[in-house]
Amino acid sequence: MSPIIRECSDQELEFTLLHTGQQYSYAMDRIFFEQLNLSLPEYNLDVGSGTQGAQTAALLAGIEDVLLRHPAGIVLV
Repeated sequence: MSPIIRECSDQELEFTLLHTGQQYSYAMDRIFFEQLNLSLPEYNLDVGSGTQGAQTAALLAGIEDVLLRHPAGIVLV
């Protein structure tokens, strides 16, 4: 996603970055934002660890909440 994020920024296109927070260690999360020189996400769902069902439910609920408050014309995953 970093090339797409960078291009949106360069073109001054409005976008919102949502991070699931499934990975929360520095080595699996923050380091990518730093090394790819990306701004931090506007939303972090902080899903963390859990069973597959619990993580999926938390993701769906969190994403739905953000999209209901801020409708999007396009969603890239």
